[in-house]
Amino acid sequence: MKFKSLKRRVLTKFGAIIALILLLFSVAFYTIFWEKTSLNIKNKLTIHADKIESFLEEEKDLNKLNYKFIVVKKNSIVYKSKNFKKAYNEYLNKSSFYIPLLPILGENAYLKYQLDEPKNSYIFIVKTKADESLENVLEILFVLIPMIFMILMFVANRTIKSIIKPINQLNKDAQSVNIYNFKSSLSIPKHNDEIAMLTYSFNDMITRLNSGVARLKKANDTIAHELKTPISIIQTEIELALLQTRDIEYYQNRLQNILAQLNALNSLVQTLLLLSRYSKQEVQNRLTECDFNSTLISVVDALTTIASKKNIKIDIKTFQKARKNSNCVLINTIMKNIIENAIKYSQEGGKIEIELYSKDKTILFSVKDWGIGIDKSDIPKLTERFFKVKQNSNKSYGLGLSIVSEALKLLNANMSIKSNLGKGSIFKVEF
Repeated sequence: MKFKSLKRRVLTKFGAIIALILLLFSVAFYTIFWEKTSLNIKNKLTIHADKIESFLEEEKDLNKLNYKFIVVKKNSIVYKSKNFKKAYNEYLNKSSFYIPLLPILGENAYLKYQLDEPKNSYIFIVKTKADESLENVLEILFVLIPMIFMILMFVANRTIKSIIKPINQLNKDAQSVNIYNFKSSLSIPKHNDEIAMLTYSFNDMITRLNSGVARLKKANDTIAHELKTPISIIQTEIELALLQTRDIEYYQNRLQNILAQLNALNSLVQTLLLLSRYSKQEVQNRLTECDFNSTLISVVDALTTIASKKNIKIDIKTFQKARKNSNCVLINTIMKNIIENAIKYSQEGGKIEIELYSKDKTILFSVKDWGIGIDKSDIPKLTERFFKVKQNSNKSYGLGLSIVSEALKLLNANMSIKSNLGKGSIFKVEF
């Protein structure tokens, strides 16, 4: 798509406005100056006419007067100055005073001065050049106005260029941002104005996009890495089963292995997708009231079957009313993974104690088990993806606590872990 230059459009509009303003100013200035000049010329011509009239009354020699004039008595010319070359009839039908609006065509200014007597007697006095000052003003305006216009356009061009410069820089930086190259931030203009505000908004958007792409990339890399093993196992099982004809029991065993791997794959994909689904801003913008009590009951009910296979008793030791604006899906995920983790690492016939209560606008959730425990050096690594403690004999992917850690970050919650090797662990979460 071909874009029109913003600078050119602004400069064109600005130029049109400036041209109109200068034109109006010139017309107004010249009109005021013309009116003042007209009054001055009329006064001068009136003074000259008075002098001519006094010469007539005193019967002095009119040739001594260096004016262009004629004297008319009873509609007849009685005197005509030597330098008065135009015909008298030219002025008969004109007004008593005249001065050209624009003295560029060599028009004359004149005054038709009425004599007291006899009747139909006049003095026509003419100024051959309307006024040099008017011509000078016109010349100045013809030269000065274009110069002022060019200067203003030059200043406007530089000003608009300086204003648009950060926009061009912003556009240049934005064009370099793509899914493979997320800049940490665009350059912030030095002036804290609307362009800076727009840049901050772009930077916030880039941060959110970068975070989302990073989560997706991390999930994709993890899925690509972790799918290799179960897919290879499934492929090997199918190839062995098809290699030659075998008995029914063999096929049943192979199918059970394949089913187990497929279930593991399904669990892996679901957990990884959960990690990449939410962003912190999305979660914080969509908080709803969550009933922690009902969530805990549903999680415990769902995990009772798994616990019963190891003859593990789940005891909800403290169960106080706990409600808060949060994300119910993430709350469910946190509780499920921590309790499920406690079941996995508890001994046969063991026990798990759960507490849920409120304290100073904070909801506390803790899970205590008497399982295999965790070495103190391994505790900081528990929330890393695919990390497994040395004592772990379960066929898990090591994602449970990583999911919990991600969910806690999204909710601005905290988790503390206390554990002694061979004596069990306590996981405590503050929402």
